[in-house]
Amino acid sequence: MSNFKIIYVNWTKPFFNKKNFTGIKSYLKDGQAPLEYKLEDYEKLMQIYSFTSAKRHTGAPIKMYTDTAGYEYYRKENMLQYFDEVDVDFLNSVNADSSIDPAKFWTSGKILSICNEKPPFLFLDTDFFLLNKIPDWVFKKDVTHAHWELLRAWLYVAEGRVKDEFKLDIPEFSETMLIPNTCFLFMNDNDLVKSMQKRYRELHLEIVTKDYHYVPDELWLMTDQNILGYILRHRNADVGHAINKIYIQFADNLGSKVVGNTPRWTHFDNIEKQLPEVDYHHVWFEKTHMHQNPEYKKSIMKDWQARIDENLKALSL
Repeated sequence: MSNFKIIYVNWTKPFFNKKNFTGIKSYLKDGQAPLEYKLEDYEKLMQIYSFTSAKRHTGAPIKMYTDTAGYEYYRKENMLQYFDEVDVDFLNSVNADSSIDPAKFWTSGKILSICNEKPPFLFLDTDFFLLNKIPDWVFKKDVTHAHWELLRAWLYVAEGRVKDEFKLDIPEFSETMLIPNTCFLFMNDNDLVKSMQKRYRELHLEIVTKDYHYVPDELWLMTDQNILGYILRHRNADVGHAINKIYIQFADNLGSKVVGNTPRWTHFDNIEKQLPEVDYHHVWFEKTHMHQNPEYKKSIMKDWQARIDENLKALSL
């Protein structure tokens, strides 16, 4: 397929509200509200590596959804050169909606942008590195996501909690299904996908605009990945996964030789194995280590810079 866009999203409102971060985002919590948006040094390099890799291996136009603060940052840092299109108006309109708490539902800008974009498109997280050309089969599915995840421990949400604790009525809810990771998300151009985008937006807004005493990580995750999975199953969509592995949340940290070890990744018999995988790297939880370990960050950034140089060289040919 040659007529799709790559889309990225950089919603800055959570950055300005990080003093209120809880749970998974607590390591980024700051006691004072920042006055100006900026990326950490490793985040800036990470994004450039992601943008140049996407352009090198797809040749597709890149569209960035951001807001005024994000646009001004990219302008000052000479990073607008990596985008073929920038949409500021949409996320500025999201910023104007005071019913969405950006510290609690910090991926709402991402989800709403995905639901706003006209298919076909490929959404990539800014910490996602495409390493080779994408196999053709990806573009023949209704939706292709990065991989499935198995909900465990406190991120698992039982049906009783949805109804009794969160006071939500989700007709598509499925307590036992795997959930799709959305760091890589291709959406094809057909009526089914467009109807799922509409429902994704409706259900997301229904959840994030309710008044909660406390928003645990599992509720935030439901508004991001879980509800997309529910909708895909309910609509019986033709769904692909970029890699043939399933991520198991809360794997053992005692080593593979312990009795009853739960691995971080596994395969299930009902997951197709005959299709070629998408070759990529997702930084994901490595960002936590980079934030806390300067030496680790330094070594990773050196590697990223070398790979950016390779991408730019290839793109100049």
